[in-house]
Amino acid sequence: MAALLIVARALLALLFAVAGAAKLADRDGSAEAARGFGVPARAAGAVALLLPLAELTLAAALGPPLTAPYAALGACALLLGFAAAIARAVRAGETPDCHCFGQLHSAPAGRATLLRNGLLAALAAGLAASALLRDGGAPSLIGWLGDLSDAALAGLGAALVLSVALSAVAWFGLELLRQNGRLLERLDALETAMGRGVGRPAPDVPLTDLAGEQVALQELLDARNPLLLVFSDPACGPCRALMPEVAGWQRELTDALAVAVVGRGEAAEAYGVAGTPSALLIAPDGTIAAGPVAGAVGIRALVADTATPVSAAERLSGVLV
Repeated sequence: MAALLIVARALLALLFAVAGAAKLADRDGSAEAARGFGVPARAAGAVALLLPLAELTLAAALGPPLTAPYAALGACALLLGFAAAIARAVRAGETPDCHCFGQLHSAPAGRATLLRNGLLAALAAGLAASALLRDGGAPSLIGWLGDLSDAALAGLGAALVLSVALSAVAWFGLELLRQNGRLLERLDALETAMGRGVGRPAPDVPLTDLAGEQVALQELLDARNPLLLVFSDPACGPCRALMPEVAGWQRELTDALAVAVVGRGEAAEAYGVAGTPSALLIAPDGTIAAGPVAGAVGIRALVADTATPVSAAERLSGVLV
């Protein structure tokens, strides 16, 4: 039993250490993620610094038996806080990037992220309860290692070395797949199953701009370039975080793309938009060219593919490199 508790504690400490270090190494991305979850822009920078420092502190405190129970309680509270923020975003139909492990891994927060945080919170709560109720408190890693025989220590060391080697191979393999699959991911964003209306005329419903004024699609269409129709909501944190980029696209991509931001409502339902931020690409003739895509990552991919077209030969060469 002591061995299981020590392994679970070490796993939780490792996760918090990696998450904290990765967030600290990418504070700009962490600040953007904080804004996506509704943190005011003025406070996002402070959160991007304090959150990873808190995670690293908890990781260190999970080691010593004296501080481990209280660190586990702190980890449980932090994970439940994450879960509450994700649950609020899911209920609101928002898709903020979790940025849970910095640039190592980031994906739109959803039910899977919520489930993972719930399981980790349960693990942390179990560790805290077992340490507080157990005679002698949390088991000591040093004491446990001291009770092992030489053969057991050698086996444990070999297992650790093998685990690290396999993890490194798996990580490098994953990075290689990500690099070679980047162009395919961009294509997937355009050919997503949600885009079942591609090629059909856009719905004939009035659109509402962020000022609350109704506008017809024909007024937004560009005679030469496709229109990026971005669905947003003033109360949506990820939308507010994306707006500076949208404004940049409106200024810098005028030769390749028209960009318009509209609100949710009847039009969003007609276009098949389930949450915000989302976007579609409308051809100059009024037909749907791509989308809808959800989340900042999908929208950026859609803009990149539209503003910087890539030939089929270039796509294949990029995948095969």
